[in-house]
Amino acid sequence: MSKVTTFRSFDGKSYLCVTARRCYSFRNGAAAAPIADTIPLVEEPEYVDSTTSSAERLVSDIDFFAGTKPATDVLLRGTAYSHQGPVPCFDVILRVGPIAKTLRIHGDRTIRLEKGDSLSSFPPVPRASLPLIWDHAYGGRDEYAEKALFPSGSEEPELGTLSYPRNPAGCGFFIDMDRERMAGAPMPNIEDPLDPITPDRLVAPTYGAWIDCPAAACFEPIDVFTFPRAVFCIPATFETPRRSLYEEKVGFIQLEQIRRRMEAWNGIVDPRAFNCAPTGLSQARLKGDERVELFRLHEQYETCVFHLPADRPRLLLEPPGVNTRELAPSLQTVLIEPDRGCVTLTWAGTLEVAVPYPMDMVESMRHAVIWER
Repeated sequence: MSKVTTFRSFDGKSYLCVTARRCYSFRNGAAAAPIADTIPLVEEPEYVDSTTSSAERLVSDIDFFAGTKPATDVLLRGTAYSHQGPVPCFDVILRVGPIAKTLRIHGDRTIRLEKGDSLSSFPPVPRASLPLIWDHAYGGRDEYAEKALFPSGSEEPELGTLSYPRNPAGCGFFIDMDRERMAGAPMPNIEDPLDPITPDRLVAPTYGAWIDCPAAACFEPIDVFTFPRAVFCIPATFETPRRSLYEEKVGFIQLEQIRRRMEAWNGIVDPRAFNCAPTGLSQARLKGDERVELFRLHEQYETCVFHLPADRPRLLLEPPGVNTRELAPSLQTVLIEPDRGCVTLTWAGTLEVAVPYPMDMVESMRHAVIWER
């Protein structure tokens, strides 16, 4: 699966790009092997409706950003398995070479309203597995607060909703008003153990205080309007944080960097806007052949270990009137699907050109992708 595209980059330069994808089957302790069942390249973002809010969640991002990604995106589409039967809580770990992320999985919990309107939660209902989707992470949209703060006919809030900027598709995000409505509401099932979710942190005193709310944690992609990816292409709005910024704590971006970018906003897109992996899963350039460890992410094996294929493609391109050029391949996206037993690698190579080519010329441009095996 391959395609030629042309684009003008954030730096004002124009490029031709060859994007290639290959899918491999994997088993614990065995070498990954190529298979014919390859996921098509995605030309438009693909969304599905959230099951816990009125928002949508991104399931596949555009693959033709591939030539401009400054790091490899690592994504996992799958399920958490306790391997101990139903339990109240368990951790899962995704590790690919130098990239690693841990999620904590809780059984179903609901909010309990205590005397004085303080919040707590009922004990979790044990569970043995959980689909790893943004719906089960902290976030969502507070439609009750929208109606109270922006009654019919009044000015709408920015973007029309009071959605959690880190995850509009989740659950548990509330503006702090009329706490009685929160009693019995679901708590998130997924959290980052580096930023635990406690009932008192579910509520933001004002919408601008969302920055102090818990991190949203998952292995699925985030879209270009979701924080922190959004700060690289559009201004971010929030009040001065009262606690350490989660994204700074995990080494993704510093608060001061965000502030400087907002103060000197010039509309220029930072290349990191093209990375779609959630915080912590796009902070290195992978080369292929990295060791992969899945802990409680495979139904059969509590720990499943394999290596990414060391199968770097040769990318050949023949622009009109020019000799064939071989482009340096760069690993752009790794998508692991343990429930299908497969891993998909997306590579891209670019060639700088004077101006973007017309689409009819791009679509007929000769190119080839040669795999090592």
